[in-house]
Amino acid sequence: MKKLIIFLCLIFTNLAFAEIGLYTAESMTSYPVTDMTEILEKFTRESPDRNIVFYVHGRNHYVEKEWKKLQVMEDTYKVRVVMLHWNAWSSLVSRAVAGADEAAEPLSEAFKEIRAFKESHRDFFEEHKMTLLCHSMGNLVLKNFTEKFQQNSQYNLEVPLFENYLGVSADVPLKDHREWLAKFNLAKNKNVVMNNRDIVLLLSYSLDLTEKNPFQYRLGLGFDNYPGKKDQIKSKLVPDVTYIDLSGVLESQHGYFLPKTPVMKTIFSRLTNGEPFHIDDQEKKYLKVNLKNENNIVYIKDR
Repeated sequence: MKKLIIFLCLIFTNLAFAEIGLYTAESMTSYPVTDMTEILEKFTRESPDRNIVFYVHGRNHYVEKEWKKLQVMEDTYKVRVVMLHWNAWSSLVSRAVAGADEAAEPLSEAFKEIRAFKESHRDFFEEHKMTLLCHSMGNLVLKNFTEKFQQNSQYNLEVPLFENYLGVSADVPLKDHREWLAKFNLAKNKNVVMNNRDIVLLLSYSLDLTEKNPFQYRLGLGFDNYPGKKDQIKSKLVPDVTYIDLSGVLESQHGYFLPKTPVMKTIFSRLTNGEPFHIDDQEKKYLKVNLKNENNIVYIKDR
């Protein structure tokens, strides 16, 4: 019995406090960030017809929960996924700010590996695309990378590393997000995907309300319920970002890149495969949705 308890404790420790590293859907094995090129090489060899997603997960205590999402994404969107795992847990009543700050450097190293791989596989990427998907506090990791490393000359690329950046359920402040997101230039298309009924982001925002800081409203909650002047905050949008507001077709979901409806599957199938965001007229009828465009904000609502 004592040995069993020790064994279970070791499993719990490995799942909850796994080191920073890369994971693929094939097994619960952690790879160092320097193995990124080997992983991508394996993807191109085994799945020459599939695009690639680099996934940076959000706040979570267990790496196993995030790892299980990789196979769902691969099966649903017909892509290959590599995930950056980082120390994304602090406590139930705090954000993993220190972990996100620590993860900025491994993210930078991963980008370097991707750049080297793409330069040595130009033929493959003439026909294939790569997408960066940051979920929830994964966007804080990207924010920290941008503020620390974006100015480095090696990131002044003629061709961006990624076709799409997807900032889904972004658990970063809405106010002043332009200061860092406007500088991020490693993706051809930048998309922020929002839901003002997202229960996880509402709970996250409650941390700021407890500290009497209402203007730290989260980017992933969108603009309509911002406690300040909406027109003022909307005037500070990033010009080359498409803001996709899904509040009209979602309820309290947080991980809506894992689709439970045809609308979500249609949207994320395109975005994860590197296509620009769009829903054509025929699809609007089939999906029973309306689109309202307001500058570079797109509101998607049920008919």
